[in-house]
Amino acid sequence: MIIYRSFYEAIKELPKENQAEVWNAVYELGLNGKTIQLEGISKTIFTLIAPQLEANYKKFVNGSKPKTKQKESKVEAKQKLTESKTEGNVNDNVNVNDNVNDKFNFYESLIKYGFDKELVKEWLQVRKQKKAVNTKTALNSFISQVEKNGQDKNLILQTCVERSWISFKSDWIKKEEEELSDDMKTYNYVQKMLNYVDTKDYRNAD
Repeated sequence: MIIYRSFYEAIKELPKENQAEVWNAVYELGLNGKTIQLEGISKTIFTLIAPQLEANYKKFVNGSKPKTKQKESKVEAKQKLTESKTEGNVNDNVNVNDNVNDKFNFYESLIKYGFDKELVKEWLQVRKQKKAVNTKTALNSFISQVEKNGQDKNLILQTCVERSWISFKSDWIKKEEEELSDDMKTYNYVQKMLNYVDTKDYRNAD
C-alpha cells in the first residue's frame, strides 16, 4: 500500500474524528480492498482518495497472482531454442558426414577400397588442416580420378600426402610424366614403389 503526501495534506485539515474515519477507510481499502461507507466531509475527502487506492490495490493483487502466461511463454521460447539447436546440430552432422542415417565414414570407405591405413590417416590430417569436408561426393570424386589415372592407388595417395593435396585429378601426375623420358618414368615409378614398401614395412615393424 502506498500513502501519498496529498492524502496526508487533505486529511490533516479535517477534525480529528473525521481524520480517524478517513484513515480507517483508507487502510481498509488500501490493504484489504474493502470500501467503508462514510458521511459528510469524511465521505467527500475519501471519495477523492479512493480511486488511487483502488488502482494500487488492483496492481498489488495482480502482482501476487502466478504469472502463468509469462511462464508459459518462457517455456515455449526455451523449447523453440532447444529445437533450433537440435536442428542446427543435425545439419552440421549432415555437412560433415554427408548423411547421418547412412552412417557414412570417409576413413573406413577409403580402407575398404584398398588404401593403406597409415597413408589414409596422414591424408586425412592434410585435409583436416586445410578444412576439407569429408563427404561422399568428395570420396567418389577422388576414387574416380584415381581409377582414371590408372596408377597404383597407394602411390597416388602417397603423392597426395607428400604434396599436401586435399583432392586429386588424374592428369596432375600424367602431365608431369609426359615431360619425362621413358627411363625416367620407370625410375620414378620404381623409386616410389620402393619408398612405399619401405615405409609400409617400417610402420608394420612398429
